[in-house]
Amino acid sequence: MLPLLKVAFGQGLRGIILILLPLAFISLITWATAGSSTGNTADPMRAAIWFFLIAHHIPLDLSLSNETISGRLTFFPIGALIIPFLVIKSALMRMSERLGASRASEKRAQLLALSFTYSLLGTLLSLASLGSTVKAPFYIVFPILFLVSLVSGYIASNLLPDQGMQFPWQRALKLAALLVLALVGFAGLVFSFSLIWHFDTVLDLTRVIEPGVFGGLAFLFIQILYLPNFFISTLSYIAGSGVVIGNETWLNPFVHRLDEIPAISLLG
Repeated sequence: MLPLLKVAFGQGLRGIILILLPLAFISLITWATAGSSTGNTADPMRAAIWFFLIAHHIPLDLSLSNETISGRLTFFPIGALIIPFLVIKSALMRMSERLGASRASEKRAQLLALSFTYSLLGTLLSLASLGSTVKAPFYIVFPILFLVSLVSGYIASNLLPDQGMQFPWQRALKLAALLVLALVGFAGLVFSFSLIWHFDTVLDLTRVIEPGVFGGLAFLFIQILYLPNFFISTLSYIAGSGVVIGNETWLNPFVHRLDEIPAISLLG
């Protein structure tokens, strides 16, 4: 057990560093070129940790300007989940090379150990980002990190049970999944046509945000990660239920309730 935890700790630490270092570099370059009102170099480091938490879909509590402007940031890019997926997949492959795993039970033990150490280190890291304006509730950081890493590991290592299509409900579930994917694909086409039609509006929103050179590259990458969200939102819009992207907002074919300029320009 001790060698397993030791290797899992090393791979969990390596995985967090692999995610955090590029984020810290991008945050530091963006901060240096865009400037800051405080001049505190700890700000981009905290931002890198916030982006790390966002990549795992951990809600952030916001208190901006004053106590009257507050809320919880939960509208995160679904595409960002590919980042922890690739990191966990790489860590599991390295653990298998060092420890060996001929049986499925050994692979599951390695995955559980990796998920535990990865989540524990991520929770300790989140404590360093605590501030007066942005913070993550510590009591939900560990469960979400553990769940994301565990599911990513199960998918990456093919540990999901494979029972074939023995029962009718399994075939029905597969058919339903294919239909949902087809509907999301259709919604993606509709969104693409809408983006072409409203491209000038998207450009105007981007100019208003003024992300700068390096910030613009990071901004473009974030927009790409948000594409799955927009496809699903488009499907919800077509279905008539609409989309909610913040407090007191609602977008559907019959209601357009969006008073503020969105920070995500593709919403144009």
